[in-house]
Amino acid sequence: MFKGKQLFDVMQRALKFSNGKEMMELGSQGMDVPDIPYKVAGDYFKSLGFTHTAIDLDGRHGSMVLDLTVPLTDFYNKYDIVTNFGTSEHVENQFACFENVHYFCKDNGIMIHSVPLPDNWIKHCKYHYPPAFFDLLGSACGYEICENQSFNMEGGGSKRGLVNVIFRKKGSGDFISKNNFAELPMSIGEYKTNHNNRF
Repeated sequence: MFKGKQLFDVMQRALKFSNGKEMMELGSQGMDVPDIPYKVAGDYFKSLGFTHTAIDLDGRHGSMVLDLTVPLTDFYNKYDIVTNFGTSEHVENQFACFENVHYFCKDNGIMIHSVPLPDNWIKHCKYHYPPAFFDLLGSACGYEICENQSFNMEGGGSKRGLVNVIFRKKGSGDFISKNNFAELPMSIGEYKTNHNNRF
């Protein structure tokens, strides 16, 4: 769920780093932002002139039913902006998910991640990311780190912390190896597999 002014502001800052209009969104994101009339994030982005593509196993909001745990090579090097607002933490194969994000993005494109911090969003998802995960991923992949900040999501009490990262992809290099990716700090927690894991 693309929810609240804080996430909206992250997105608005990220959009300033790109002049392109091709967007890939991980997840079929609903939208709930004060003073914004759209209830589906894709509709909002289309209103800004973006060509919008979304991937989600649930197929909601017109998303393509595709699996991020395998290489989705048909979509490589096509997008100026790739967003991950609360999707990667539910994907079982973390390496494949982040590899897809890397290759979806065009050279000089923007990647945006807003995902749970460790010890937050208890039982919401399996994977949680400290800010250092993205610092090290960015360094290993040669990304420009435009922003890496954390906050507690408004309106939900404690333990709803998110790390919010904006990367610029520099060059056309390969993604890091599975072994190098496995060394990045990440937390794995208990989660409910039978509930609606949306924000």
